[in-house]
Parts: sequence; C-alpha cells; structure tokens
Amino acid sequence: EKGLLMNRSLISLFAISLFSNPQDEYFSKQWYLRNEGFSIRRDVSEISSYAVIGKAGADIHIPPNADDYSSGPRRTVVVAILDTGVDIGHSELKDSILKSSECDSVGNIPPKASPDRDGNGYKGDCAGYNFASNTSIDGDNQIYDDTGHGTHLAGLISAKANSIGIRGISHAIRILPVKIFNKYENPNHPLRPKMKMMDRILKGLDYAISKNVDVINLSLGWPSVLDSPKIRALFELAKKKNILIVAAAGNNAHHTTIFPCSYSSVLCVGASSVDGKTAPFSNFGGNVDLMAPGENILSTIPKKITPIYFDEDGYDFKNGTSQAAPLVAGSAALLKLALGDLPVNELKARILSSAARNDLEGQKQFSLYGDIHLNDALNTKPDSFIYPNLTELNTVDVGDPDGSFTVEMKFEKWVPSYDISAKIKLAVNEVELNQSEFDLHFTNGEEEKTLLVKGHIRNFQASASQIMRLDLDYGSHHYSFEKELIFALNANQVGRRVKFPEKINISSLRSVDDPMHFSIRNFHYTHDQNAKSHDLVFYEMLDERVERSYSFSRNPSWKFIALSFVQVNTIAVEWYDPETKKIFYEFYDVADGFALKTLEMVPEVVLFSLSQSVYWEGAGLQAVLLASGKIPLADRNPSVFIGQQNGDGDHLYYFEENSGKINTRILDHLKFRKELIRRFHLRYDDAIFPVSLLSKGKVSAIDALFAVGKGFQRRLLKIRFTSRDDFEVLREYQVPGAGALKNVVFLNRSMIVLQERKNAYQLFDLDSGKFREFEWNDRNDDLLGPVVRLSENRLLAQTQNHFVVLGDPNLGSIPLKRFSFLPGELFSEMFSPVQVTFDSGPQPGLFIDGTLISEQHLGVVSWNGQSIVKPVFFQEKLPEGCRVMNPIRIGGEDHLLLLCQDDGGLPFFLKRTLTFKNLNR
Repeated sequence: EKGLLMNRSLISLFAISLFSNPQDEYFSKQWYLRNEGFSIRRDVSEISSYAVIGKAGADIHIPPNADDYSSGPRRTVVVAILDTGVDIGHSELKDSILKSSECDSVGNIPPKASPDRDGNGYKGDCAGYNFASNTSIDGDNQIYDDTGHGTHLAGLISAKANSIGIRGISHAIRILPVKIFNKYENPNHPLRPKMKMMDRILKGLDYAISKNVDVINLSLGWPSVLDSPKIRALFELAKKKNILIVAAAGNNAHHTTIFPCSYSSVLCVGASSVDGKTAPFSNFGGNVDLMAPGENILSTIPKKITPIYFDEDGYDFKNGTSQAAPLVAGSAALLKLALGDLPVNELKARILSSAARNDLEGQKQFSLYGDIHLNDALNTKPDSFIYPNLTELNTVDVGDPDGSFTVEMKFEKWVPSYDISAKIKLAVNEVELNQSEFDLHFTNGEEEKTLLVKGHIRNFQASASQIMRLDLDYGSHHYSFEKELIFALNANQVGRRVKFPEKINISSLRSVDDPMHFSIRNFHYTHDQNAKSHDLVFYEMLDERVERSYSFSRNPSWKFIALSFVQVNTIAVEWYDPETKKIFYEFYDVADGFALKTLEMVPEVVLFSLSQSVYWEGAGLQAVLLASGKIPLADRNPSVFIGQQNGDGDHLYYFEENSGKINTRILDHLKFRKELIRRFHLRYDDAIFPVSLLSKGKVSAIDALFAVGKGFQRRLLKIRFTSRDDFEVLREYQVPGAGALKNVVFLNRSMIVLQERKNAYQLFDLDSGKFREFEWNDRNDDLLGPVVRLSENRLLAQTQNHFVVLGDPNLGSIPLKRFSFLPGELFSEMFSPVQVTFDSGPQPGLFIDGTLISEQHLGVVSWNGQSIVKPVFFQEKLPEGCRVMNPIRIGGEDHLLLLCQDDGGLPFFLKRTLTFKNLNR
C-alpha cells in the first residue's frame, strides 16, 4: 500500500512537470504518452464497432523532464526512418530534420542533378535520400512523403513540443529520412520504384549506417524467402558501429518469426492498446521483445494528404506495430540524448530490464519482457543483464524412430560485469527433457553461452506445436519467458530417396498439376527459357528412380502459360504467341510416346484454365469451365433491345473444336435461357446465372448449379447437360435468405457452401436439400472462405489468422500464418487439401507449407474423426539443399515430396506417404 501511494505521488508530480509548459493542442488524444483512461472504439465492420476502455498508466511512461534534454549543448542524436519519406516542411518537424552540406544556401533540397559536394556518392542528399525513385534506378534526393506513413512515424519521435498540434518524445532528436517505399508499390504499376524492393532496403540501411546515425527505425519486415547473407551482414555492421535497430513485429496476429525481428541484434516491438493488452492485429510471442502503444495513435501526416480519421489537416490516427516501433526508437534516442553514447547492448538492456511485465489474467498474446517503461529505463542502469536469444529458435529436428532431439539455446551477457551465474528451468508440456534445470556461469570476458537441451517426444500423435517455458534467475533478477516450438521429424530419416538420372536445374523443376487426380503416373518437368528457345524436359517418377521421358523446345518469343493433366494420359501445355495474339494448346499422350496434338485459339471472351475444367467423354478434348466474361459473338442475342444480356457475367464456357482451331461457346445460351423462363415462369429481367460447376474430371454429362429469380424469390436449379442443346433440370431448391448466391463454393459429396452473411456459412446438401448454418463469433478474425468438408456436420474454413473447424460445437483451430508487412505484397502459407490415413481409415487433411515465410518445416493438419490435429508424425523439417514440392498421389495415397541435391551430387526426391503408423510409442 505504501508503494502504491508513492506511485500515485510520482504520477501527480509527472503531471505537474509535464504540464508546466503550455500544452500541445491535441496532447489529450496522445494516450500513448499519458493514459488517464483514454478509451477508443474498435471497428468490427464498416457499420459496427465496440468500445475499448482505457487503463490508466498504459503508456510509454515518458519522463516528466523529457523537455529538459531538448536544450543545452548536447550531442546530436539521430534516428534514421527507413520508410515512405518525411514531409520535411511540416511545422512540427521542419526543425528536427537532419540537414547536410548538400543543402542549398537557404537549407532547401537542391535539384536532382546537383553535384555530390560531400563525395558520399549521393547527389544532393540534403535531408536524406530516396531509393524508391520511379525515374532513376540509382535513386534521387526527393524524400517527400507521398503516403503519410513515414511522416506519422517521425512525429511520434520528434514533433515539436509547443502550443499547437502534438508533441513527440523530444524535438531535440534529429530525423534522417530514408525513403525506400512509394505509394505505387504494386508490381504492375507504371510508377512503381525502379529499384527492387530488397535492394532498396539494403541500400537504405547502408546509407543510414554510413551517416553514423544512433538508431534506425524499421517499421517493416520481410519473409524468409527474401532474407539474405548480405542484409544480415549490414545488421552486424550496425551493431559494430553502435547503432541500435528497432523493428516492428508485424500486423498479422501470430507468433511466427519474421525478419528482421528474428535477429538478436534488433529490438522487436509489438503493439499494445489503451487497455494495456496486446492490440488484436499485433504479432506476439517469443519473437517479440517488448510492447509499445500502437492502436489509435495520433501523429503528423503531410498537409497535402487528406486525413481519414481526424478533422484537421496535417494530423491523423493510424494503427499498427509500425507506430509502436518508433515509440521505442524515440525512447532509445532520448536515452542517448540524456546519458551519452551508451553501448548498444547497454541501451537494449536498460529498455528491456525496465519493461513492465504484463501479466494480465488471460493474456495469451505475450512478449518476452512486457511493456516499455521509458522513465525507469532512463533512471535505472541494470547491474547485469542476461538475454536468452530465442528469436531464431523455431523448428526442432526430431529423430525417427526414437523421437530424440537436441536444441541449442544461446544466452548473451549484455552489460559489462564480473563473473555472474544464472539458473535456468525449462518445461515443455508433452515433451520429456533429459534435464530441466541448468546452471550457467559467465566469466568476466565471456559474452555468450550455448546450452544444449536434449530430450525426446513421448508420442508422435502429440501436437507438433508446443510452448516452452523458461525461468531465468541471476542476481536479484527473475524472468519468465514463453516460446512456441514446432517439433518436426527429420525428413532425411523418414523420406525415401528417389534419384534423378542426370543433373538438372532444380530451381525450375515443377510437378505437372493434376488437381482432378486424372493420372496414375507422376510426371515433373523443367522449364528453362533463354534467348534461343523455351526448353521443356519431362521426367517420370517411378518407385526407386526418376526417368527422363521427353524434351522439346519452342519459340522464345512465346509466353508459357500453364501445364497440367487434362485426362488420364494427356498432359496439356498452354502457350501464348504475342505476335499472332493466339493461344496454342499442345496435348501430349504420355501412353503413346508423347504423341502430340495441337489446337489454336484466338481469345475472344475468356481464357480457359485447363486444370480447372471438366471434360466430356466421347467428345475429344472438349472442356467446360465456369468463368466470368462476356458472351461469345456466336451466342449473343441479336436483338438490339436486349444489349444488357451481352455484358460481363458468369457463364459455362466450353471448347468447340473445328479443324484444329478452338472457338469459345457457352452452354447457358439464349435458347437455354428462354426454356428456363418458359418452364419456371420467370420475368425477362430475372437473373439466370451458374453458381457452381458440380462435375469434376471426365464425365458423360455436365452437372451445374444455377441461380434463377430475383431477391428473396431466388431458387437453385441442379441442371444436367448431355450436349450443348440438351439439358434437364434434376432438382429445384428453395434458398433461405437472399443475396448469398454469388458466394457459392462446391466442396465434395454433393455439398456446397453459401455465405449468407458475414462470418456465417450455410452447408447445403444437394441430395437431401437440407441446410445447416455455421457461425463464427470472433469479431477480430473474420471468416474468409471454406477449405474442405471434414464430416457430415463439420467444415474446415480459413479466417484471417486461423484454420477453424465449424460445427456444433466449433472444435478448435490451427494458426494460419500470413505476412502483409511489405507494401503491395502479401505472403501466406501455401495449403492444399490432402488425404491422410489413420487406423480408422482415410480422413481429410490440409498440407501446409510455411517455409517461404519463416517456418523451417512443412506438414499436415488433419482431422482424426474427433478434432483437428497437427501431430508431430506429419511434420517434416526442411533439410539444407531441399525445397518443397506439391503433394502427389501415388496408388490412391497422398505423399509429401521434397526436391533435394547434395553438394556436387545428383538431385533426388524425398517422398513420404501420409499414412499414420507407430502410434503407440
């Protein structure tokens, strides 16, 4: 109670000191600096929201004398902001921009063609540099912000404390704008930057380091597929030059490692909200060092950009870990402003050791150290600090068949001290550790220790995802950490090797698509393009070896579109000739020595996706496809009064082969429409459109589902086409509700899914005509679409952040990792339906590959008849020199497939059946 009274007194003194000078006009809305219970409304949809009640003290705890460090002969402290540029003329920021000798006589940015006066290789870099130029591959000096994002970050750090607008942490902190993004980041936009994105990040980092800044703020990240030794080397260089890098954790509400947050030299920052809890969008977990405010954050934007959520030009609210990171970067800069040139590890130690542990009941979205507490970081130097480097500890390699593993855990000593000892306790739920308690001893000169943790998996049926709990004690310090680990089998031990007969370009090898499971043979191909030709080579995978089957070359000016099985023994290759504007379809009969048949088509209204088409038996290669497009000229209504019927819409398109050429026609033509109007007494303007193609593969008749009518009077018709002009209505269904018939997904066994309203599905059995409704009630994680039917009354669907089982009741979820942290880019775990086999028989599953984002493993989530599971048995750690291929079906069983190559050796496949075994370990 006495401590509580002291804290209240400090808060009162803080308020008196902070407000002894004139308040900034909107300071009361800057809850992240001083939160007295500031509440916000959080949007659920465009028309609904709910209140989030603020918690007093849930802020960064800016020191009461922060403005004292803005005066006097102190050293210049600089934060480089690698982002979208900064509005350097903004009244709140113009005095905080770091200027150089490259400025003109009045301190302005000179023209682009100005000389390089300081000889640093960047012409006219008066106030930073622009690597996102859309006119020059080398960049230019125009660092103006065209989105508002970079200016928003700058305001949080150094907006001027005066009687107008807002204030930053300290206007004495200088900002170096480094523009690496512009607003035209779409890869197809004509004004996109000339330089590749990762090159911009590389050059931007190198530029900031060369300017000897104190802190670099990176409100961005990248997946593992874009990581490289070059960029890692720059982070090591920054550390050697005593530059702290602060990075945002990402906004995808998961705990997957992303870069650069996974580097131990970086402070990784997640976002908290007004109630002190993790913001619903923020990444979290053992890869995130600490949290800072990031929701409903008011800061500066360029005045030329219209604010969306605020009513005065030059300011706006934004959400994101992008906003949390500069609050930490600015805090680190203030520490350097107040305390001098601290070593970077002491700077990090001050920030982390002073963080307020956030142990709110039910708080599962945690960070390693808690919430930033700037005042304590300023006033308390830790006597010692040991940092457990957990960020790159991700996938654990499990041996087969004994289930053994060894984990390397690194511990770093950050604050100079004499000998120091630490005690460590570890626990993992369903994993047996050989030893759970350890003693570590650092001598005076030691800065890093590695701990080998050994154990074994008790049961391969256990969940591959396990939470490791770590307790760390040294001196008077006690910390508890949590980290998710994925336990995956060693792929080299469980996979069967199938060798190639020759060296190949393994980066270009692909599996021949077979989504309809036509073929019983497994073919793969390499596609290499050069100035002289397109070269395709086919390989067939047999039981013990791979055989070269066929090769050919094509015109280098042609565009390769797709390649897939379209019948049991037929592979189709699609080409586009830009000179003749024709598409060429080549059909190879693999049972007849790759005998070739060629058809050509001039695209009229739609492009066919042969891998998604249905084929008529006895009609050659006649394909039917549900797509959106215009009506072909041959099927249009000739009446000038019904022109609207010839516009864009959904239709059943099909091939019409004629003397080696293909014409595009539709099945739902004028005669078909007239017959439905007559038979069902429809009005001339009633809707008639296909919503689902029910047939799959090669069939004697085409079954499709059509919607007819208008509004609440709409009906579904199951229609069978036996030829272009012959059809019958098999069944009529009345649909409860309306407006959902544009969102129909066909799953399997006569089941379709309709989305009647947001976050609600109807599962519709075409055989019985029964509807079953599923609801999803997480207002922060919207449903995106059905994936696969699990059982009679259960559905696997994807949300923004999870795979979820919908049923009665909802039976669990598995995280779905997405990455949307680079402008214009979206990365997601790849997934596709597969079949797994348990003792009880085959069950639906989902193959998931997250190796392009951050994971080091691939595997399967499956339905075991009772719940959704991610068992260790179905996960594989990706070995060095291997990459993931699509799952394949062999003899009716699905297999995981890796393509690998040892140093200097022939490439080989690692294949493994998805059949559960060794259940009783």
